[in-house]
Amino acid sequence: MPELRRNLATGEWVVLATERAKRPEDFSRREGPGPRDLPARAEGCPFCPGNESMTPPTLAQTGEGSAWRVRVVANAYGAFSPAEDLSPRGDEYRRSMGAAGYHEVVIQTPRHNIPEPMLSPAEMHEVVLLYRERHRFMERDPRVELVIPFKNHGRGAGTSLEHPHAQIAGVPIVPTHLVHRTEEPLAYYREHRHCVFCRTLAEELAGGERVVAENASFAAFAPFASATPFETWIVPRAHRASFGEIGDAEAADFSSILRSVIRRIWTGLDNPDYNYVIRSSPRGCRGAAFLHWYAKVVPRLTQAAGFEIGTGMFINIARPEDSAAFLRKIGD
Repeated sequence: MPELRRNLATGEWVVLATERAKRPEDFSRREGPGPRDLPARAEGCPFCPGNESMTPPTLAQTGEGSAWRVRVVANAYGAFSPAEDLSPRGDEYRRSMGAAGYHEVVIQTPRHNIPEPMLSPAEMHEVVLLYRERHRFMERDPRVELVIPFKNHGRGAGTSLEHPHAQIAGVPIVPTHLVHRTEEPLAYYREHRHCVFCRTLAEELAGGERVVAENASFAAFAPFASATPFETWIVPRAHRASFGEIGDAEAADFSSILRSVIRRIWTGLDNPDYNYVIRSSPRGCRGAAFLHWYAKVVPRLTQAAGFEIGTGMFINIARPEDSAAFLRKIGD
């Protein structure tokens, strides 16, 4: 029978449609060219070595000069720009302002045909260190209310260029749905004097059936109320409100477990499109006892339809317990 489940941390309900449930292996799908079908360097690709003039100037990198290993540039078609200002425009109905902020691209490797899941542990570590560096840089700008590192892998996840890259946005507002995501943890904290994300992590580790992987600093698990098949959260054991606060040891452990999760998904589901986002607290909640940063990984295996658009509630056709068990069996 179908079942409604509620996510304690977000307050969101999902429908677990057990009668429609698929076996985890049934979600495997391979569409389009794989990495072995692509060249190591593409002549017209702006992210390939030798084509640096096709992008805005380098903002940060690992490696020296043209021998870069990871490179950060402003998004040439960015949604936000540090040159804009926040002066209000228009009237109450036509309210607007400049889209001041940052929108940057993290070119994860010089090699055109090495997707993120195939990066070595050392390469993934350098990527995460640059995520942290640019996250901290954006947080220092008083106009920035929220910093969001994110990854789109595959056309179904929103990518437009094949060359492996991620993005980081520093935005001057907190979107309404993220405001609501702070209200639920705050209400829980006021009642229990304890972080709801710490409680969630403790519950998942105690039960174990939805845990995918763990290390000294992090645990990865399919939430009890997963909204989509194989949704995976990576939650730090240490209570911190912002990703930018992590130390070097945590950064190494985060790169390791993030790589482990996406490799399991990539291997087990045969290179699906996927997104991940690193969620931190907004500026006004930094250091808050009730918020806890985490990463959310979402393979794009199903499509939102009329019910999801109309209700804001998802129907999940895969039991998170089964999804986690499937991913646990796959080596990283």
